[in-house]
Amino acid sequence: MYANPTFYVEPGQSLSSVLGNPDLKAQKTVMYEIGLQQVFMDDLVLNLTTYYRDIRNLLGVEILNTYEGFKYARFINRDYGNVRGFLITLDKRLSSIFSAKLDYTYQIAEGNSSDPMTNFNNNQSDPPVEETKKVLPLDWDQRHTLNLSLNLGVPGDWSASMIISYGSGFPYSEDIKISKGVLFENGGIKPYTYNIDLRADKNFDLGGINVNVYMLVYNLFDIKNQNGVYSTTGKANVDLGTKYAGEIIGLNTIQEFVNNPGMYSKPREIRFGFGFSY
Repeated sequence: MYANPTFYVEPGQSLSSVLGNPDLKAQKTVMYEIGLQQVFMDDLVLNLTTYYRDIRNLLGVEILNTYEGFKYARFINRDYGNVRGFLITLDKRLSSIFSAKLDYTYQIAEGNSSDPMTNFNNNQSDPPVEETKKVLPLDWDQRHTLNLSLNLGVPGDWSASMIISYGSGFPYSEDIKISKGVLFENGGIKPYTYNIDLRADKNFDLGGINVNVYMLVYNLFDIKNQNGVYSTTGKANVDLGTKYAGEIIGLNTIQEFVNNPGMYSKPREIRFGFGFSY
């Protein structure tokens, strides 16, 4: 709403100015959901849920022209999306010092664009890139997610828990300069990811003061998930675009620049702590 509040348009034929719009409407989401809960035993419950979300008034831009022939962009409510899927949860409640929970989600998130600036970027070339005429996977479209939590312990005394998670890859847009075929926005899929976290607790009674000592381990097995990938390969450590790189001035090689640790998930992290109450 407040982008470029002076409404200044850069003179020239190139598209470089983006104006805010105080008349923007709020994003609107309408959600439908239906579920079923079934108890099999005293400590075993199954939940089934299916849902649909209709998302309107997402942010986008329109391209306009001044009387002098200058081009500029203005934010408007133009993009849309929809999400549909189902969730299955099997919950084994605490009994005999053990509890567990398993949930699986299948979801499809589609829309006409993930980036509000897509139309602006498409108009940077001459002729402009033609707009997409169909719904595409959104940036956060993850088709499969699976989570398993395991817990052992005696309430008020000690406990140990583990969370195991798996997720299919998110979409990414492939590099059109490298491929010889026809490419679409978010036409590629990143590698899947998985992770294991651990927590252990022990309570002590010290003269009427309850002391809780705990240990947290994130990414227990130090898994290197590829959260970011290069658009030329779909991998975090290989970039075919390096063949177009010029001479590197400095101590690092091109491959050292490609091996960017920011493309991976966080390494193993271990925390120790304690708390007390009285």
